[in-house]
Amino acid sequence: NVITAVFVDATSSGLKLMGLKRKYARKYERTYVKHKLKALVLRVSDILSESSRGYSEDGQGVEMRTMRLEEFLMLLVDEDFNNLLQDLDIEIWDPVGFFETCDTDCSGEVTVEEFIHGVLKLRGDPHKCDVVATFLAIRSVQRQLDEVLSRRPDAHHTGAARVEGSPPAVGQ
Repeated sequence: NVITAVFVDATSSGLKLMGLKRKYARKYERTYVKHKLKALVLRVSDILSESSRGYSEDGQGVEMRTMRLEEFLMLLVDEDFNNLLQDLDIEIWDPVGFFETCDTDCSGEVTVEEFIHGVLKLRGDPHKCDVVATFLAIRSVQRQLDEVLSRRPDAHHTGAARVEGSPPAVGQ
């Protein structure tokens, strides 16, 4: 019984210490990400201020308002910009796709808020929930498209717009 009590006490102490370490690691991670995001936005501001498009002086320094695809592609040749993205665990394999991901309102321009949200969403490795959310969104769009197509007078069958290899919508 004494051995069991010592084991339980040591395990309990170890778990408390691990929990405390995780708490400090999360706090450090939040501070680190905040610092790197600020540096990233400032770097974007510095690079694009040379063209002076999309920026205004507001007393707090230069503030990015919008960025077009051409300007974003220009950023990708900057080593500091790429290093900051790497520090945030972001690899850009498809620059146009990354820009479109950030351009949530499909305006052809990315605001600083859209850019930050895009960076935060793309940090790190993909998780299962990311894949499932994408699959469910595609399934929903397929259902809606099937419904629209089935209402057309010349539609002879449903599923005309189905993505090859995708499962049929529920109820079909």
